[in-house]
Amino acid sequence: MRSQIVPTSSSQVKRVSRYPGILRVKELKLLNRRTQARAEWRCLLSHYSELDIIVASRLAQKMGWHDLAIQGISKTNYKDDIPLRFPLAHRDSVLLNAKAQHLHPAWVFGIIRQESAFIEDAASSAGALGLMQLIPETASIMSRKHHIPYAHNHALCDPKLNVRLGALYLKHLFKRMDNNYILTTAAYNAGPGRIPKWLPKKTMDADLWIETIPYYETRNYLQNVLTYIEIYQQLLDKRSILAEVLSPIPGKNLPHTAFKGSHRTYG
Repeated sequence: MRSQIVPTSSSQVKRVSRYPGILRVKELKLLNRRTQARAEWRCLLSHYSELDIIVASRLAQKMGWHDLAIQGISKTNYKDDIPLRFPLAHRDSVLLNAKAQHLHPAWVFGIIRQESAFIEDAASSAGALGLMQLIPETASIMSRKHHIPYAHNHALCDPKLNVRLGALYLKHLFKRMDNNYILTTAAYNAGPGRIPKWLPKKTMDADLWIETIPYYETRNYLQNVLTYIEIYQQLLDKRSILAEVLSPIPGKNLPHTAFKGSHRTYG
């Protein structure tokens, strides 16, 4: 990677931090009016210069608002500012739980980056919550199986709990998908119940198989996560794992019982 951090001066940071729009975002976040804060952020991005957007994005990341930083830098031509676009947020939780479940941390980071862009209270129309966008039913089953306290759905907005349960679910899917990273990632997005319909008649290279998936959302999801895995792997220890991740897709020879379950549910 050719990471290029855009240089900014202390005077630029001081100036942008005093902009009314930035002050409004700060106040709204402090009042926990996050939806309004994000709306304000989107509005100010349309009026700021490119340099001001970069400075504002850096301010947002410094305050832990990684999704705003990602959204901001994406509006500029500086796509090589890797630390802004791909933060190692919640690093301790990701490393701890990835190690506990024998998962590659870069994979977990890639899932989080794609699922929520590090929005801790992210909520989808399907009811998925938190960093790893867990369906409450799935989270509840994982918590009971592993004896983890889980009082209510809102608890999934706690990053530590979300990553812990998300890593457990990812490991659960990994076992069901015959330890295949691509099938597991597809199942995480589309649900394990759809995977048997998409398996090739005979073993196929993973990159080719991805192109055969009938759902654009899942194809795009896999392509993004693969990219993010490689980026995060480079940030973590510079040892590529793509050869391992892109292992061939087996033909229709996995046990049918491995695929029971609907979209993002435990099954």
